[in-house]
Amino acid sequence: MTEMDDLVVIGAGLYGLMAAKTYLAVHPNAAVEILEANHSVGGVWGRDRLCRGVKTNSIAGSYAYSDFPMSESRFGVKWHQHVPGEVVYKYFDAFATEFDLHRRIRLSCRVQSVEKCPDGSWSIAAVEDSRSIRIGTRRLIVATGLASEPVMPEYTGSSSFERPLLHCKDLAGQHELYHTAKAVAVVGGSKSAWDAAYQFASLGTRVHWILRKSGHGPARLLPAQATPFRLWMEKIVTTRFMTWLSPCPWGDSDGYGWIPRFFQSTTTGQWISRHLWAWFTSTCLQDPALVRSAETRKLQPQATKPFSPAGGFSARNYPPDFFQYIDSGMIQIHTADIDHLSAGTVHLRDEPSLDVDALVVSGGWQHWPTFKFLPAEVHEQMGFPRTQGARDAQAERIDREILQSYHLLNNSIINKNAATAAEDSNPLPHRDDAPWRLYRFMVPPAFIHDRSIGFAGFVATTLNTVCAQTQALWLTAYFSSTGGSGGGGGSCIHGCSDAQPLPVGRGRADQIWRDTLVHSQFPQWRYPGSFGHRFPIAFYEGLPYVDLLLKDLGLRVRRKGGVLREWFEGYGPEDYCGIVEEWLQLSKRE
Repeated sequence: MTEMDDLVVIGAGLYGLMAAKTYLAVHPNAAVEILEANHSVGGVWGRDRLCRGVKTNSIAGSYAYSDFPMSESRFGVKWHQHVPGEVVYKYFDAFATEFDLHRRIRLSCRVQSVEKCPDGSWSIAAVEDSRSIRIGTRRLIVATGLASEPVMPEYTGSSSFERPLLHCKDLAGQHELYHTAKAVAVVGGSKSAWDAAYQFASLGTRVHWILRKSGHGPARLLPAQATPFRLWMEKIVTTRFMTWLSPCPWGDSDGYGWIPRFFQSTTTGQWISRHLWAWFTSTCLQDPALVRSAETRKLQPQATKPFSPAGGFSARNYPPDFFQYIDSGMIQIHTADIDHLSAGTVHLRDEPSLDVDALVVSGGWQHWPTFKFLPAEVHEQMGFPRTQGARDAQAERIDREILQSYHLLNNSIINKNAATAAEDSNPLPHRDDAPWRLYRFMVPPAFIHDRSIGFAGFVATTLNTVCAQTQALWLTAYFSSTGGSGGGGGSCIHGCSDAQPLPVGRGRADQIWRDTLVHSQFPQWRYPGSFGHRFPIAFYEGLPYVDLLLKDLGLRVRRKGGVLREWFEGYGPEDYCGIVEEWLQLSKRE
């Protein structure tokens, strides 16, 4: 008979480790296991994925859990420095040690399928070190994230290329290539493309950087500090006042609903918003290095305004000036699509062919888990992104409501086509695909009352560690409520009963589905040049999202103290210390 766990977490990265730690903080006697396909903890910062010289976009002090600071004395990174990848791995490894998680982690354990059992539990089939195993669990958190499984494009002639054809995920193991290649091609414009181009060029390898004409363009390279006041970029987007300038259907969770309504719904407010966004563009995001030559101009993002980043963001965290390699010709940029490959040659459309020793593909990720849910109807109910399907009339009604409610989305500041789509008489552009459909970006609506499954880390945001903490607590509270397959795996640390009703995840099925539709449809209009049509994006909406989850939990949303600090001081992990204990005390009183 298969042994039954109280909780299994799939993924031992940023979100998975925190999910397990939080659940155990509330249910210390619970049987919890973490399944990790790689050979170490850390997820995208795992030991096997570390590339030479790569650093986080985040600065020290921002990329750490609130209850486990990344101190300089322990990890050697000074405050407000960008964190080297090897330090991030050491941090996650130390976190797992500090909270006794290592003994619960199965490394090199790849999940093959997850089956819903008649008794409401889940049966997980996996391969651990070439051995098939099966694990039963009452509750399941999938924390594999948006960048765990690469997807390689299919190029004509790839079988005859006769050179390494690599995804950026696999660069960490290519030590020989770094020192023997004379020329490489890097395809894509994401942060990993910037990193790969820099890594090879800094070693003296000529880089042909290919930015696809049909792609999203390059990620915007941001300075660590900006504006005449030398504000930290990472803190600007987590400042409450800044979030009010951005349309957001969950933006009233902070109790200041009248302020974002003013900026989004009144003529005066919209005028102020547009001019503030214009100021933000001119003072924060106009990098002189991008316009100093015809070659560097090719790295201008497709979306020229910060309101709607197309290729995402990347931090300017390279020790020497990245652009010196472009000026010297060590990095040459080609704006073209690949036509086909032949032996050692990349053939471009409308540009000369390139002789290279390797082709590195940046980006290209499967944005949902690789394993199947069984039976088939359960898989269909998981809310995964859909690539093909019939027109969804309800989603179209939601689209029109969004466009009519947030007039900035109908302005050329973001999407000229949205203005015509907002009119009732005009048809909306049809999309065959559909994004993730998860309530609060975590729970499939079909399983909301089952209270046995959740997804963590399937939202792109700038507040990663804070989001990981609040999602972990939300899911713990959700599992600890009554319903479906039972309580939270034994009484909690303060003696609160498993049968205690909590507001998390409660509501009428139709309202839960509507909230899910509104929240999942919104990003494709807010970020039309990016991947909002596939998964949730909350670059500027990260703080309101955390507010929404805290509000669900009954916890304080405004955590700064004083109006000026609350409105104009950036939020970070330090503002969320002790939220688990706060929730436990609240549960005990109730």
